Amino acid sequence: MSKLNLNESFISRIWERHQNYSGLKTTDGHAVEVIDLGRRNYDSGPDYIDAVISIDGRTYSGSVEIHRDSSDWNRHSHENDPNYAGVILHVAMFNEAPDENPAASSMERRIPTVILSEFLTRSLKDIWKELIFEDTTPSSILCYPKSLKADHDVKRKMICAQGMQRLSSKHAKIHQRAEALADAGKAKFAYEQTAFEYICEALGYSKNKKPFIRLSRNIDLEKMKAMKPGLTECDAVVFGMAGMLSPENQTDEYSNILHALWSEIRVRFRLPQLEASDWNFFRLRPPNFPTLRLAYASGLLRFILQNDLSEIVRDAFLLPGNPLKELKRFFRNIEVSDYWKQHYHFGRKKNFPQSILGDQRISEIIINVMIPFALALCRDEENSEELIGKIYLDVPASSSKSSMVRWLEQQTGFRATTANEEQGLLNLYENYCSKGRCISCRIGKLVFGEAAADEPYRIILY
Repeated sequence: MSKLNLNESFISRIWERHQNYSGLKTTDGHAVEVIDLGRRNYDSGPDYIDAVISIDGRTYSGSVEIHRDSSDWNRHSHENDPNYAGVILHVAMFNEAPDENPAASSMERRIPTVILSEFLTRSLKDIWKELIFEDTTPSSILCYPKSLKADHDVKRKMICAQGMQRLSSKHAKIHQRAEALADAGKAKFAYEQTAFEYICEALGYSKNKKPFIRLSRNIDLEKMKAMKPGLTECDAVVFGMAGMLSPENQTDEYSNILHALWSEIRVRFRLPQLEASDWNFFRLRPPNFPTLRLAYASGLLRFILQNDLSEIVRDAFLLPGNPLKELKRFFRNIEVSDYWKQHYHFGRKKNFPQSILGDQRISEIIINVMIPFALALCRDEENSEELIGKIYLDVPASSSKSSMVRWLEQQTGFRATTANEEQGLLNLYENYCSKGRCISCRIGKLVFGEAAADEPYRIILY
């Protein structure tokens, strides 16, 4: 299997299966034992947090970072990023530049590195076949099927509370990011930069969330504003920084123009670049290819550079009108290059023209990004929390619910009729069901009883 076809998401799945490797050692010969993988981090920062690793018998607790190649640590500038100061182990599939400086934290601490390909118990091809065909759908939550007969009002209150908790958590993360940017001397564009980053994260879906986060954080709106770019220049920056303008993608006049622009812009502004292998196309239909999402991100970037996004959002939520309708119109009207109305990849034409971002995804971005963003942006406005909260609670459930939400409805016997209830089901599963925290859940206490909701059911999980 070509090394170029492996991305960090696939490598993480290999790492999560202990049977895929054995006898781990660091590049300088120290024995490594994985005591606890930790929790997968889908936000910015290391790939796993709260991991426990033993190195030569000494136990460490902290974060684990996954890369395709050991050189990616320096290429991604993690050595200058305090978010990676707590990394206790760097796991790379390959070591194509063994003479390069080893991974180190912002505190100049050398970070132990494991080259995973050297310790695999089977060939990559065999592991790949196993992983792509495995069933990743959970079997059932611990209280199923008793949950079906639990009091509906108890379930509704718990799920609605979880929906509000999820909104509050997203609001806090957005506010913290904007504050961090302001503290770093970027107060002028802090909220626009934050909105751009979180919208890009949503454009990545689950399979390309990580590279979209990295890309959007590398795009400095203040620096871009000074460039005064048109749409084609924005395309060159976005696709260039995404690592998509390789020679093999120079297939026509449009891609040649982007490549020429990127070659000039990258040198002039010293812009970083991801690798094409960071992006996942596997098992995606062409309408969901990251190339189309990148084209939309470019159009969004150009709009933000030419307009006051904060004012648009503030007016939509605080002035009389229909904020959801106005935001949907805003996302539908983002202009992308004509090329991407006809193509889904460089040199590959669509069978027929279609919009890049559908109504379903737009609604999800409004729920998961724009409403929390509005709460953070308008926090000092009188009655803004109450007003925005009411707008959120009135949003109906999606007409096309995700497979996870449908599964949770079947497991709990609760049908979500509002967006808050959909969010609540997801939060309930992530924070209670998947962690066996039945004793802390109102539904679990009702189903199992106060005393029986904990230990007997942990056996099922572990």
